[in-house]
Amino acid sequence: MADYPENLHELYCALGFVTSQWSSIEHTIDNCISLIFIVLNGIVIAKKQQVPRSMNNKLTYLRNALTKLPELSLFKDYGLELIDRIDPISKERQDIIHGVVIDLNQIHFEFTKLDYTKDEHIDRFYKFTVEDINHSGKKMQDLANDLSVYSGRLLHHFHPDS
Repeated sequence: MADYPENLHELYCALGFVTSQWSSIEHTIDNCISLIFIVLNGIVIAKKQQVPRSMNNKLTYLRNALTKLPELSLFKDYGLELIDRIDPISKERQDIIHGVVIDLNQIHFEFTKLDYTKDEHIDRFYKFTVEDINHSGKKMQDLANDLSVYSGRLLHHFHPDS
């Protein structure tokens, strides 16, 4: 039987924390997009008149909505600030969640991840400690909370009876 580091369970808890916080972020982003699509006829600014599905397309759509739809002018500045916070956290999340742990030790965990370019895959290696992952999870938790409040304000503004 393999010897596993004592903090392996902590690693899996930290990975779960990141996963659950990212779910909150993405769910709230989707709620904002849904509201804009349905209530503000946001389909008119959507690429191919379709709901965006990838994170990059969602963020592009929200930026466009906040800058092009006058009904969102009250929400523009803070909305754009929140979007600017999402991108770097999204990249951290990609590495944490889509990386594969290849080396277990008590100090750090080495990961590998295949990155895509137009013509090839590039195998990238990097290290995280449990503390690094928990720190990313905390940033995601703070962002998820801020997005939830923002989404609630949008909903209350456009659906006061909700």
